Amino acid sequence: MESAFTDFTNFISGVPQNVIVLVLGVLLLLFGYRLKRIAMVVIGFVVGWSIASHFAPSMVADPFWQFIIKLAAGALLGVMATTIERLAMFGVVALAIGSSFYNAFAIQDPMAHIGITIAVGTIAGVISVWFIKPMFIIASGIKGAQMLSSLATLVFNLVAPWPLIILVALAAVGIVFQWHDCKELD
Repeated sequence: MESAFTDFTNFISGVPQNVIVLVLGVLLLLFGYRLKRIAMVVIGFVVGWSIASHFAPSMVADPFWQFIIKLAAGALLGVMATTIERLAMFGVVALAIGSSFYNAFAIQDPMAHIGITIAVGTIAGVISVWFIKPMFIIASGIKGAQMLSSLATLVFNLVAPWPLIILVALAAVGIVFQWHDCKELD
């Protein structure tokens, strides 16, 4: 058990995080709807992992158990994302659009920033329940574009307004590509 964990962590730490973000960003941007179930699992897993990352250090001190807690939370939300489709669709779209909005726009007042982000995410999530296909295409396109825009900002040390311009351009390309690619689905 311990060697499998060590092998897995060595493999993950050996792959640069930027490569993982690049691959996931491109997949979401161009094939989010085609890979809807997988995308929901991945987004659910990432959200669960991220949430647990904030709480695991205060729960246990051992890095192994912190990893297990993050893995379990990610797996739980990933599985939930595919079993409860409408609720998951609301959550995935709300989190994708809300987190992209949060990262794309800087509002001086932190409470207003969070409040507006929650409102934008919630509205997108509610709309997504009625219009699953178009909203999932839009959300996966925007989230993929946001991941790639954030990566470009980090790698190339970009300053405003370039990250937002890149985000909007990539999102438009991804949404149009997915819309044409997925005409025959559903």
